[in-house]
Amino acid sequence: MPGNHGRVLVDFNYAYNPYCAYNPNWSCPIPPVENRLTVTIDAGEKSFPDAEGH
Repeated sequence: MPGNHGRVLVDFNYAYNPYCAYNPNWSCPIPPVENRLTVTIDAGEKSFPDAEGH
């Protein structure tokens, strides 16, 4: 991705859990090995505000 200075944008709006995440009667797809990342993904909410902070 030229011009992005080594950064990649991942849009999790299209992420989902397959049906097997909610019910063991569904069979789960097995992701291929090339879907695994060898880097650490340091993302997401790290601390949650208490009830007063909402």
